[in-house]
Amino acid sequence: MIVRYGSGKDRKLASDMKLARRDLGDQQAKGLAKRIKQLESADTLGDVFPPAPGKWHWLTGDRAGQAAGTIKDGLRLIIEPNNGEENPPRDATVVTVVEVSEHYEKRR
Repeated sequence: MIVRYGSGKDRKLASDMKLARRDLGDQQAKGLAKRIKQLESADTLGDVFPPAPGKWHWLTGDRAGQAAGTIKDGLRLIIEPNNGEENPPRDATVVTVVEVSEHYEKRR
C-alpha cells in the first residue's frame, strides 16, 4: 500500500527513528515503525485487519471512516483510506496517516 501523511510531523516520526525515540520513547518508536511497515507491505487495507497483528479496528463517532492500529501503551496510529467513495474502505491501496496519538484515555 502507499502510505501518505497528513502532517510533516507524522512523516518525520515515521521516517526518523531517532526523532521517534526522543518524542515517543523506544518501545513506542519501534511499534510505530512496525505499523508503518505493516501498511507499506500490505496490498490493501483489508490485509492489515485481524487476524493480522496490530489490533486494527474501525473508529466511530467523529472519526467514522478512519481506522486505528495499536502501537504500544495506549498509543495508536490513526489512518484514513483514500479509495474513493465508490469502493469499500478495505479495498484501499492508499492510506493517509491522520495522527499518532493516545486517543484512548489510560485507565488506572
